[in-house]
Amino acid sequence: MSTTTPSLRPAAEAAPFLVWPVGRREFYTAIAVSLVPTLTWGAFIFGFRVVGLMVAALVGAAATHLLLKRFTTRGRHLVLAHTLLSAAVLTAQSSPLWPAWVLLVGASLMVLITWAMGGPGAERVHASVLCAVVITAFASPYIAPSNSLQAAFLTRDRLFMGDIRSQSSAPLYAWPVSVNTSGFDAVASTPPAVVAHHMLDRLTMIALDTADQDPVAGQVAEAITREIDMPLTTQLPPMHLMVLGVAPGQIGVVSALGIALGGLYLAYRNILRPRSVLLFLAAFLLGSMAMIFNTTFAAQGGAPLILRLWQTIPGELGTLLAYSVLNSDAIFAAIVILALPGTEPLTSRGRRVFLVVAGLAAAFVHRQTWSIPAATTVLLVMMPIANLFDLAFRKPSWLARRA
Repeated sequence: MSTTTPSLRPAAEAAPFLVWPVGRREFYTAIAVSLVPTLTWGAFIFGFRVVGLMVAALVGAAATHLLLKRFTTRGRHLVLAHTLLSAAVLTAQSSPLWPAWVLLVGASLMVLITWAMGGPGAERVHASVLCAVVITAFASPYIAPSNSLQAAFLTRDRLFMGDIRSQSSAPLYAWPVSVNTSGFDAVASTPPAVVAHHMLDRLTMIALDTADQDPVAGQVAEAITREIDMPLTTQLPPMHLMVLGVAPGQIGVVSALGIALGGLYLAYRNILRPRSVLLFLAAFLLGSMAMIFNTTFAAQGGAPLILRLWQTIPGELGTLLAYSVLNSDAIFAAIVILALPGTEPLTSRGRRVFLVVAGLAAAFVHRQTWSIPAATTVLLVMMPIANLFDLAFRKPSWLARRA
C-alpha cells in the first residue's frame, strides 16, 4: 500500500478526466447539423436575403480561417469545422434586416478573436456569441437599412421568395397573406415578447388604480379584459404559429420546433445534456413567472394584490407569459449555446448552481425588454467564471485526500 499510494497521487490531483464521446471535428459538425432545421425555417420565414447572410458569414469566416492557417503559426490551432459552426451560430443570432457586409465583417472578426485566444478549446468565451451580442447591442441601430423598417416576417404566400424589406402592417389573428398587406411581402409587427411585456405593465397600472375595489366582481375585471382583448387578437399571432416560428426575431431563434429538433439530434449524439437543458429552462420559466409583474407593482401592490390579479385573469396572464417565453432566446440558448464546449462548469454540483443562476438572471434581463438576447447574453457573461462554480461547489473526493 505504501508503495502504490504516491504513484496514484498525481493522477488523483489531475482529476476530473474528460473523454469526448466523438472526435473534435465530428463534435463541431454535429452541432452545425443541429442548426439546419432552424436556419432552414429562418430562410423560409424571412426570405431569400437570409441565404445571402449565410453565404456572407461562411465566406468571411472561411477566408479568414484559411489566411490565418496559411500565414501564421498560431493558425494551426484553428479547426475548419469549428469555424463553419461559428459562422452558423453567428447567422442564427443575426437579424434578417442586417446587410450582408455586417455578417462578412463579423464572421472575419469572430475568427480573428478565436485565433487570438489560442484556437478552439482555449477561448474563455465563444467568439461567435460575443460578436452576435455586441453587434445586436451596439451596432444594430446604425446598420439598419432604413429607419422605416420594422421587425417582420413573410406572408403565407410569399415564403422564401419574398423580400423582408417589403413591409406593411396587418392584424395577426391568423397568418396573413399578401392580400392582407396590400401586396407587400412581409408583415411588420412588434416582437410578441415586447407586446406581452407592455400589456403586462398596462394591466398592473389598472390594478394599482383600482386596488381598493374587488377585482373579481365586475368593473375591474371588465376594464382589464377590454384592455387586453384587442392586442391579443390583432398584435399577437396564434400560439401554434409562435411554436412553429411565425414571428419576428433573429434568424435561427424564432422557431422553437426547429431548435427542439436539433436538440433531439444532439441528445441522440450524446453531445447535449438533457438535464442541463431542463434545469436552465425551468429556472428561466420560474424567473419569468416571478418577474411577470414589474417591480413597481410588486412593491406597491404586494402579495395580496398579485394574488387577486392572478385569480381575476389567470388565463390571460398565463397566455402573456407563454408569449414572453416563446419569443425569447431561452430555448436557443438552452440547446445551442449550452451544447458548445466550455459553456458549462465541469462538476455536476457547480453546473446545477450555474444553470439556476443563469436561468434566473436571463429571466430578469428578458423582462426589461432591452434590445439584447437575454439568455445568450447572460451565458456569455457567465462563461469566463464557469470554473469558479467548479471551485466553489465541487464535491470532495477520497481520491484527492492525502495519506
